[in-house]
Amino acid sequence: MRLALVVVLATLALTGQATAQRPDDRAAFDARMNVLDRSVSELSIQIERLKASNQELERKLDAMRANYNQRLDRLEKGAVPPARSRP
Repeated sequence: MRLALVVVLATLALTGQATAQRPDDRAAFDARMNVLDRSVSELSIQIERLKASNQELERKLDAMRANYNQRLDRLEKGAVPPARSRP
């Protein structure tokens, strides 16, 4: 009889603790989710900035390539004036 009473009391105590911890667990979970949401938002913003920076660098690289190709074409066609000869 006493054993059954101890088991019932222990079960009630554990159930009460589990119920008491649920709001704390939920609050901790919500706080963690908020942190993760902010992190995802910040990372999304950073990705967009990096994409824009990458596109700008690609445009500059294309402009450099075009410039170098024009210079090489002029050199290959002999459009460069002859160098002055030394006396």
